[in-house]
Amino acid sequence: MAPLKTTDMSRIENLFTIAGFNGCIGSSDGTHIGLLCCPSWAFHNHKGFKLAIPSRNYNATVSHWKQIMGSTFSHPGTWNDKSLILFDDLIKNIHEGKLLADKEFKLLELDKEGNVVEITYIGVWFLVDNGYLDWSTTVLPMKNPLTFEEIRFSEWLESMRKDIE
Repeated sequence: MAPLKTTDMSRIENLFTIAGFNGCIGSSDGTHIGLLCCPSWAFHNHKGFKLAIPSRNYNATVSHWKQIMGSTFSHPGTWNDKSLILFDDLIKNIHEGKLLADKEFKLLELDKEGNVVEITYIGVWFLVDNGYLDWSTTVLPMKNPLTFEEIRFSEWLESMRKDIE
């Protein structure tokens, strides 16, 4: 988490705010690194479906400028995003309120009468794909969007998280 302490969070947040994602500070995804020489005893645990060869898997988190904000240690290539995030100290500490819990951001919402009101939220969050846990600190696209607004939101979210890809 050392790079996060030296990073100007307002600069990172501002870029996502301009794009309409208030409170977002980065995107996260699992990253596979192929193993050219994998011992036979470890082959089964490291041969996932993403690569044709055995691999190690990392959960990486980056800003929109592709600055690495955090990463897990390596895990077997068969591990999915839901497993990896449980070992990601950055996202886990933000989820548990141990890190950046004092940050505030505002969203516009509709009240019961249909009036637009400004709501203040505390904390930060990350853009992720549908392989992640549905936490308030990990915002994923809608799996089955039905309305134009839902489709537009999901596609916009996907386009903003291409930096981690």
